[in-house]
Amino acid sequence: LPKGWVQIGLTADHKTATQTRDRWGLAQDMDRGVAFRYTRTWLRVDQGFSRRIRLYAHAPMVRAALSRGGETAVMTTALGDVRGGFWVQPWLDTRVRAAVQVELKAPSGVEWPGASTGGAGNTSSFLTGTGTTDLNIALHGQMGLGGAGRLRAQAGYDARLPGVVGYIVEVDGQANGWLNPGDVWRLRLDGTAQLGSDVALTAGGTARFVGWYRSGTSGPSVWRADLYEIPSSYGNFVDVDGRVSYEPDPHFEVAASAAY
Repeated sequence: LPKGWVQIGLTADHKTATQTRDRWGLAQDMDRGVAFRYTRTWLRVDQGFSRRIRLYAHAPMVRAALSRGGETAVMTTALGDVRGGFWVQPWLDTRVRAAVQVELKAPSGVEWPGASTGGAGNTSSFLTGTGTTDLNIALHGQMGLGGAGRLRAQAGYDARLPGVVGYIVEVDGQANGWLNPGDVWRLRLDGTAQLGSDVALTAGGTARFVGWYRSGTSGPSVWRADLYEIPSSYGNFVDVDGRVSYEPDPHFEVAASAAY
């Protein structure tokens, strides 16, 4: 086997929500003093199997909490959906590079909102995973600008497979709840400027084209699952983000990022 390298990283991201969506998929404000906080801490293991192939596995630990008036009402801490895959770089060029990425997302997170049904008032835990499997493929391109920085582009397709999930229930029976997430097309562009030898500034944007989500039920007396479109689940979305990183040593980096 070729000699390679291993990189182990620990990263975290956090978001706070003060809005929710109604049964029609429309955003509405939560009551005053109510907030939902969602934090993920990622263990990232990457292995350079050879100069052209990189393998990786990324596992998140999720903490989801709902607070009312500063006090935590419901909180769940558990493993999220684990992602694993590989990169293949067809040619090795120092200035212009290209790669193919294939990734599998496993439904390893918690998908049951509690033992009871009947609405949000009976929720005893939060989801830490989607309960469905994704198969993603992406094409990456990068062009170096000497010591000044680099430009990157990415185009990808996410095939999100349907499956039985624990958070869709039939209130009048014991049927299985199905979710078929909409497939996603992604396009991303970003650029990095090198500010001296230790600091880099990155800015970019991502466009996503999301298909319809469909849900339904199936059971012993149902030969097939009848899935229906979830209102307002289809759409086109654009996110912009920025990142500043400080790397005083090739083996150590501190970074801060924000997205909107």
